[in-house]
Amino acid sequence: MRRLFFLPLVFSCICLASYGQGAVNPYSSLNGNWRLSTAGGGFENPDQYFTLGVYGSTIFAQGTLSISCTRDGKPLAIEPEVSLRGEIRSDGSFTLENPESPISTEAHGTTITGKLPAAGKWSGSIAVAAFQYQVPGQSMRDCRAASGDFAATPLPPVNGTYSGVIYTGKPEPDGYVTLTVSQGQFSPVSCAGRYGREIQARGRIVVTGSSQFPSGTFETEGDFCGSSMNGSRFQIGFFHKGDTTDLSASGKIDPSDDSRIQLTLHYVYRDAAGKSASLIGQIPLTRDDDKASR
Repeated sequence: MRRLFFLPLVFSCICLASYGQGAVNPYSSLNGNWRLSTAGGGFENPDQYFTLGVYGSTIFAQGTLSISCTRDGKPLAIEPEVSLRGEIRSDGSFTLENPESPISTEAHGTTITGKLPAAGKWSGSIAVAAFQYQVPGQSMRDCRAASGDFAATPLPPVNGTYSGVIYTGKPEPDGYVTLTVSQGQFSPVSCAGRYGREIQARGRIVVTGSSQFPSGTFETEGDFCGSSMNGSRFQIGFFHKGDTTDLSASGKIDPSDDSRIQLTLHYVYRDAAGKSASLIGQIPLTRDDDKASR
């Protein structure tokens, strides 16, 4: 069975103008999905997931951390997203740090050091400084520092069709969803609202039999900047031809079973009074080729 442990994006080796037409970036061995396995080091989970892409000698990374925090004296685990970048030095080493405007205000003191892979593998260290943050209406969260050495393992791309039923908080399901996901490419163009280069994702979703969500086939529009892969998560925005439906999906691979995705479907619409309203559905998905083999 194919290994699809999480859903970050594997980058294709892209041709860069700085190396001439048809030339390959000599640092392209860093492009792709990586699991950074630590021995613990204060992380809530020893495995951190990142997607790396190289443009010239600059590395861009988007990923998800597993951090231990407390709120009102009680333990709390969070998974903040971080966006990092750094320059590759002449000896192949690099340091990735948060830019001035990170994707999230959480875990902005994150640093990854490493060296260009040899035989498809590399190792390094990761450190996250202690930080505090507050969700509106809630008390302050205190998150502890974490650090450690890691071994980086490359992970394959995701291409497949997954299906499942929609749940909106009631015991009975409300409709069915089929999601087709394909890996995108590292884009050398900045997208509004995100620092650096966008890590694209593409997909198509088919919704049927729902009393609350719109039925139909929805697809990503071209190189849609709102769709991206980031560590163990992905976000895809959809549109419907001739319609203004605002439908998006975010998902996370099940770490214990790579054929399963927990999808969240978010639908924004106008209610009868013309006010903006939203609906969220939870959809456990299973990869269709695994269903056929069982």
